Amino acid sequence: MKSTHLAALIPLAAIALTGAAPPPDQTRVEMVRLAELPGSTLSGAEAVNDAGVVVGYGIATGFTVYPLRWDRPDRPVRLPVPPNTRSSLATGVNRAGVVIGRAVTTNNVVLALRWNPDQRLVELRPLDGGSSEVAAVDDRGTAVGWTRSATGVRAVRWDDEGNPADLGTLPGGTQSSANAINDGGLILGSADDADGQWHPVVWQRDGSISTVPLTTAVAVNNRGTIAGTLEHAVTLRADGRVTDLGLPFGATNSYPIAINDRGTVLGGIRTPEGRQRAVRWDKRGRAVDLGALTPESGSWAERINDHDEAIGLSTSSGQTDHAVFWDRRGRLVDLTPDPSTASDAYDLNNHGVVVGVLGGAYGNAVLWRTRK
Repeated sequence: MKSTHLAALIPLAAIALTGAAPPPDQTRVEMVRLAELPGSTLSGAEAVNDAGVVVGYGIATGFTVYPLRWDRPDRPVRLPVPPNTRSSLATGVNRAGVVIGRAVTTNNVVLALRWNPDQRLVELRPLDGGSSEVAAVDDRGTAVGWTRSATGVRAVRWDDEGNPADLGTLPGGTQSSANAINDGGLILGSADDADGQWHPVVWQRDGSISTVPLTTAVAVNNRGTIAGTLEHAVTLRADGRVTDLGLPFGATNSYPIAINDRGTVLGGIRTPEGRQRAVRWDKRGRAVDLGALTPESGSWAERINDHDEAIGLSTSSGQTDHAVFWDRRGRLVDLTPDPSTASDAYDLNNHGVVVGVLGGAYGNAVLWRTRK
């Protein structure tokens, strides 16, 4: 699941990229602007599952933000929100169609939300009043995140009805947060100790907590392999084996962003010239430089699917940020035909469907279909 981004034209149209047809072994891209509800001028697509369900937000006149779900590109559905909601958006969707998101009340309280596949709203309640944030949901429908109150931040796991379970913290500590969960119920997060120092931690399905022997831990796959850092990017397998991903291509720094179920890590490096460059490592730690749109620009990784296809961002020849797609061979595809039009890609599924925003942070929800 991804972090929140806030950024279609109502007559839906599939817009094929212009130009000469690519060679047979290269990726073809079709771009579709997702339909909006009447009265909306802006929208964004945050996440997509393997069934093609897309979730995100619409923005109405007066800059009212509300959550949207598209089961089809031409059928946006406005999701219900709690009373006294000022703004809301959907940020993630699991394989079964369970949607997670957030709302901000008229009193500026942040509330974690869940929508079932039938669109029924479930409020993910905080532990002791205050606010709640949901970070991820697994394919069983278990959601994790944290709640914040006067006593601090605590990691929580919510059941299907929105009841929170305190995941606790390290001995002597008082605070924690949960950031990811895999389909085996392993939860990744962080917690402080008796000295107030924060550490990467995991919670097992039974609720037991242990530290992760890394400096940072950013992602976990369904095999229990964690991507994180020591001095630079590494992976930590469930059996305790560490793979050093090193400093490839003369890099001065390396870091992970995501890991898929094949053990492939998506991340980045800082080049000797000081540029950011997206990199993909296979499970043996061999690196592929994913390149950039121009020799002078950088690239930033965002998501990877289980076929080693990835998405991210790079700067075009028109000096605007463009959503980009990398195929399983590591070849870069610009998802936006106009060099001067900004775009962002936020998620992709295992069928190569990418979702995001066309036109900058406040633009229109868009879907790209990639195929050979």
